[in-house]
Amino acid sequence: MRYLQGIEHAIGTIDNVDNTRPAAPYFIPFLVSAYQQLLAAHDPLTDPATHPDLAPAIAALRSWDGVSTLGSPAMSIFMNFLEALEMNVFEGGTFAGEQYTGQVNFSDGSLGLGTFGGLHGMGTYNLLYHILAGTSGLQPCGTLCFGGDYFAGHRAQILVESLNDAITILSGTGTQLGQNVPGFGTTDISQWGFQPAQDQDWDSLDPLAAGVTTHCGTSASQNRSTFMMAIDAGPAVTGQDVLPPGQSGFISAAGVPSPHLCDQVGLFNDFRYKDMPPA
Repeated sequence: MRYLQGIEHAIGTIDNVDNTRPAAPYFIPFLVSAYQQLLAAHDPLTDPATHPDLAPAIAALRSWDGVSTLGSPAMSIFMNFLEALEMNVFEGGTFAGEQYTGQVNFSDGSLGLGTFGGLHGMGTYNLLYHILAGTSGLQPCGTLCFGGDYFAGHRAQILVESLNDAITILSGTGTQLGQNVPGFGTTDISQWGFQPAQDQDWDSLDPLAAGVTTHCGTSASQNRSTFMMAIDAGPAVTGQDVLPPGQSGFISAAGVPSPHLCDQVGLFNDFRYKDMPPA
């Protein structure tokens, strides 16, 4: 049963809505190579005087196992880097006035063709990877792929610039890229441990029409379902499950919620489960 719980924990903590963590082993080598190339060329993007956290950020990514997320500074760095890379390549820049941007802007509203940027839009990390890898024989966007250089001749610069953008965001207090949480407000990378947004508001289920307000709290949805069940079909069949916020939606005529309305939120938040009764 613990093995099954471990699988759920590994999947459930992947990260944010864009599920960027699985892309880490594909993108980090390209980023490290670009950094080393520009460092050897004494490019201003790698100047430690103006980008003192760049080398430590690269070191954090290189030493990361690419799996752990909760509390991992590398996860925070990678998530914001990948989101910034997409914006710099496909959306005209993470910040106004970026020095290097891609050749194609999927979010150029002036064209009157709509805006389709974002990792969940046209600028997927699938497309990003294949143009970085120069994959042959595969067209992730069918016949709609741009025939020129998406990086406009500045591939290494855009990669490193995107990491510098991520560092700027993480060291500030504005909203991070990829999820609605603030930056850490410090340049100390060790304080950038990834924490998922508490984006599941269980009180949004309030039966307001009945005039009852609940106090179930919030959870991080991450990559999780709101009902999870694990069954060990061995010689002795056992099972555990969790159903947040709770198994009962009953509210009495006096407006008193069932004690089981919200009693599984804590289990869900801690990746704990309750035993299922035997059949």
